[in-house]
Amino acid sequence: MENSFKFTGLFKRRRRHHCNHGRKNNCGHGRGNSLIHAELNQEYTIKKIRADNDKIGNFLFSLGCFPGSKVTVVSKIANQYVIVIKNARYSIDKELAWCIVVD
Repeated sequence: MENSFKFTGLFKRRRRHHCNHGRKNNCGHGRGNSLIHAELNQEYTIKKIRADNDKIGNFLFSLGCFPGSKVTVVSKIANQYVIVIKNARYSIDKELAWCIVVD
């Protein structure tokens, strides 16, 4: 009789999260594309703002980021994104760019 021991994969490695936007779990990529994945110099329509607290949502609203408005990513350098909303340029970090879901 042969020993038919088969490794069942009890110690599988967990897949490393591929995004680097500060969210370890539940990053929400299946729920829409954020500005992190946007192409440069292409105009997008904001679909929704996903904010963890009211401060972030109110700040983005004061910049003119609300569903239906147009946004363009001009440049991405390190963790900073330069965006254009209504002919005004703003520099936001990666965390704020992740909160803006575009179509």
